[in-house]
Amino acid sequence: MIIARKAEGIPWVVGWLTAIALAEAVVSRWRRLLLEQTAQGFVFDLRNELVAKLSRLPLAFFNDSRTGDLMSRVSSDVEAVQDVVVNGTDSLLANFLRLAGVIVIFCSVNLTLGLVTVAPILIVGFLLRAFNSRVKSMYKAARERLGTLNARLSDTLQGIRVVKGFARELAEREAFSSVNRLFYDSNIQAVRARANVFPWIGFVVSFTNTLTIGFGAYLILHHRFTLGGLIMYRTYGRFFYGPMDSLTQINDMYQRALAAGRRIFEVLDSPESVSDHPDAVELAPIDGAVVFDGVSFAYHAEDESFAANLSQIDFRIEPGQQVALVGESGAGKSTIFALLSRFWDPTDGAIRIDGQDIRQVTQQSLRQQVVMVQQDTFLFTASIAANIRYGRPEADDAEVEAAARAANAHEFIERLPEGYESVVGERGVKLSGGQRQRIAVARAFLANGRLILLDEATSAVEPESERLIYEALDRLLKGRTSIVATHRLATIRHADLILVLSRGQIVERGTHTELMKLHGVYAHMVASADRILA
Repeated sequence: MIIARKAEGIPWVVGWLTAIALAEAVVSRWRRLLLEQTAQGFVFDLRNELVAKLSRLPLAFFNDSRTGDLMSRVSSDVEAVQDVVVNGTDSLLANFLRLAGVIVIFCSVNLTLGLVTVAPILIVGFLLRAFNSRVKSMYKAARERLGTLNARLSDTLQGIRVVKGFARELAEREAFSSVNRLFYDSNIQAVRARANVFPWIGFVVSFTNTLTIGFGAYLILHHRFTLGGLIMYRTYGRFFYGPMDSLTQINDMYQRALAAGRRIFEVLDSPESVSDHPDAVELAPIDGAVVFDGVSFAYHAEDESFAANLSQIDFRIEPGQQVALVGESGAGKSTIFALLSRFWDPTDGAIRIDGQDIRQVTQQSLRQQVVMVQQDTFLFTASIAANIRYGRPEADDAEVEAAARAANAHEFIERLPEGYESVVGERGVKLSGGQRQRIAVARAFLANGRLILLDEATSAVEPESERLIYEALDRLLKGRTSIVATHRLATIRHADLILVLSRGQIVERGTHTELMKLHGVYAHMVASADRILA
């Protein structure tokens, strides 16, 4: 009869246990989903902030950095932080609460045995502190060398044609292997540090278990504890020793993440030497009057041992004029272009467009009206249409085609298998130099800026492409203010103003005819060029 009544309660017990297990599964599912979504959102925002910061940093930052290393910070370093946010935070909280709860239970059952059981945690803490102080520099070196590894790989892949052209495949493999060895050595150092510490932590945890049993038995023999209490200690022991081991692993994970986080914050904390003034305004549509008023600039202004790249540059350009910059390499031509586009700010003096100091307008509104066509044409790994449309993303297909026609690019584009939708390959590798340059001119046509900067725009193309590019440039420059930097003096004979630069200073200025009469630097350059052509 009694057994029958007890049997009646079994379905209720089974039902409650099933309900509890189901509730645990539902809560666990939502807990994991919430944690993952929060972590992914954090990483999403962190990557966006990193890229946004990189887009605001001055060119000097990129001159001192390697692309592969920056990519490593945005990818692998952020992933290391993500691992902590997803796995470390949840595990840390759960194990800490579990450990704290068990300690309270131990001490409430028997304070003396509880303190003896908990005391070795201090030894674990001391070992972890010693481990952290040693491994910090190791993990930092490993992250740095991973960045160097990625940078080396990026350089090799981007320069693969040069590598193969000079039969340097073996040398590149050896160079990569050398960098990879340094990364390996850094990781092995960290492995040894863990091997020197973690087994001792395991020993302390095991010894704690032995100490609990031994001291508990001693208390039982002296009637100060019970066998049931000691069994309870042993039962709860897995909730004590397990979290200690887990927290040790989490600590190691956090040290890795801290090393990655330092590299991330090196980028986030980098100074933005060129930024919009708090009261910056939008630059109104310009006519194209340009004034350089006592402009000086030095790339290493903080180091007095470096000479200024530009010194007291003064000139004025009226709307619609064509001005040519000539001089030897390093004279300051490209620096003038960089200052006009506000990639850097002058160390002294001011640059004004239509009477407006360009430091008082937003960078975006300035660069939308100052269009540069450079010697080293960069094309994105996208379609030809997308590369042309980069100058004005909202342009429709008809406008893209019109820009290509104006740049003498339509005919060769139409001959491609997919026309305007043909993908140009990385950096435009599927096109010739002249074709890439005409795409860049088409991009400038579509941008429709009033101030055009041409930086050696035809110095690396074949003669037939050069002729087509010059025809396109004549159309592009018509009615616009333009500044042309070139070594080819025959192309600037009809410029309204020629500025001759030497060592960062303007040494001569005037038209071609005026400068030839001076029999100075410019006349000597023209004579030298004519002798070479002859």
